[in-house]
Amino acid sequence: DRDVTGVQTCALPIYRTVDLFVGQLSTGLEVLQCERFTPRIPSPNCHREMPIAHGVAINYRFKRSLLGHWRVIGDGVEKLIRSFKMSPPR
Repeated sequence: DRDVTGVQTCALPIYRTVDLFVGQLSTGLEVLQCERFTPRIPSPNCHREMPIAHGVAINYRFKRSLLGHWRVIGDGVEKLIRSFKMSPPR
């Protein structure tokens, strides 16, 4: 089922405290892992791994309450990473 966040929930019984979501980007599918709300986790996080180069990925987290903005957050992270690009040595 798709919800208002634009992601599809994947219920897998091996993940008791984590929900998996699958979203579509122009580059393919993206998987987001989000902690479930519990008395011990009143403000859960979501986690995403983003490939940035061959064999290199960046992992970042954001609050589950912001899941509906996962694409905007990802675009912001990608823009920030690109701003770190170094110029070739002279």
